Amino acid sequence: MKKVLSITIAILLIMSSIFMTTAFAETASADEVTTYPAIPNDPTTPGLDAETELEIKQTIMDKYSLAEDGLTTDDVTLEYFGTLSDGSILIRYRFTGMSIIAVIIEDIIGNYEYIVDAAQQVDLYKNGAIYSIKDAYDAGVITDNVLDEAAEILDFAYVEGDTAGLDVKTVLQIKQDVLNYLSWGDELTIDDVSIVYKGTLSDGSMLIRYETTGMDFDAAVHVDEIGSYIYTYGAPDMFSIYKNNTFYTIKGAYDTGVITDDVLDEIAKILNFTYADGDTAGLDVKTALEIKQTIVDKLSLAEDGLTTDDITLEYLGTLSDGRILLRYFGIAAPQNVRVYEMGKYIYSASNGFDEVYIYDDHNFYQLKKAYDLGLISDSALDEIAEILNLSLKNDPTSPEEEATNPQTTPGETKSHSTPDTVANVNNSNSDNSAIQTGQNASSALAATGIVTLLAAGALLIIRRRFV
Repeated sequence: MKKVLSITIAILLIMSSIFMTTAFAETASADEVTTYPAIPNDPTTPGLDAETELEIKQTIMDKYSLAEDGLTTDDVTLEYFGTLSDGSILIRYRFTGMSIIAVIIEDIIGNYEYIVDAAQQVDLYKNGAIYSIKDAYDAGVITDNVLDEAAEILDFAYVEGDTAGLDVKTVLQIKQDVLNYLSWGDELTIDDVSIVYKGTLSDGSMLIRYETTGMDFDAAVHVDEIGSYIYTYGAPDMFSIYKNNTFYTIKGAYDTGVITDDVLDEIAKILNFTYADGDTAGLDVKTALEIKQTIVDKLSLAEDGLTTDDITLEYLGTLSDGRILLRYFGIAAPQNVRVYEMGKYIYSASNGFDEVYIYDDHNFYQLKKAYDLGLISDSALDEIAEILNLSLKNDPTSPEEEATNPQTTPGETKSHSTPDTVANVNNSNSDNSAIQTGQNASSALAATGIVTLLAAGALLIIRRRFV
């Protein structure tokens, strides 16, 4: 019985190995390589004369030594895409039995990117040789001007410059639409138009700045209030909304419903609008996001699932050196009254939410802490006193003492540290991690012991069964 069982297990293992090897080989072949069957021969290729076509086919025969496989030029087919100004020819070719690895090609060629499925790749024929377009450009077989022609025909994408991210045909269409919008089609051509692409929005519209030969701009600074934002710009720097082949000013697009509030929020981030109202009025969007992210990072709020969307700012003002005064909300804070002396001034906060912070290049400090660290000069303190309306020490109306019984904000079950206490929180977390590690180790040892006992029992049963 023991021998029968051993033989059966061995047979099953061999059959499983054979099955898995065969299945893997079939899957790899199907996923990675496509083999093209014989293609019916077309005696002519539109756009090519018979002599040139035969010359290209023979070059392909020689390149791949197809005659050794019994193939002739009748087994090669061409697809013609155009002839460039230097005589180079853009072609796609196939031959009987041709295999192509199923990959996406992403070639950076000069100022362009050519993204194409390998099976659809177009190559270049010149002076009796076949090249990939990238190889031809890198080897100096074609110039920048000729590459521009190929890019237009094959619709390459720009990878740098003012139009990076757009394909060539879209750029040409936008330039034509600029001429149509300005009704200057009879006087100028697309070569007279330049554009700057800033991004595509969630509704498909684009942010475009355009300029044409001979265009005059006024020297005024324009201030547009758009929804809850302010867009300040000089005429040469104005971005427009491009949607459905039409141009709109951003304000015009918003006021007429061409773009929604959500799309306007996207634009505000890209162009860094300034908030027009609310607690952040006067603060630009990028700085507000930067401050919120700094708060999330410094207080490790992400560990509790909080993001910048959970933080609310109150912008109080900017000092002459660029530092920003603010309050922030969104997490629990102590409720005791705080009274501080700073130089000749008295500063009081009625509770934790009333605490003022100073933000400086990805760092923020409680106002008192910044002063004690010497980060606030006397002149800066005078500016702060004016913004916050601080009292002088000898002012009889100044607060005289600080309350000492902090309370948790009603409804909050957990509070986060202020910048003064981040280190203590981190130390506490380290201790907790050590305790958890010990518990995990104990659990692992217990589990190992159980498994060992079960294995021993199984062996004992088998021994008694077959001995």
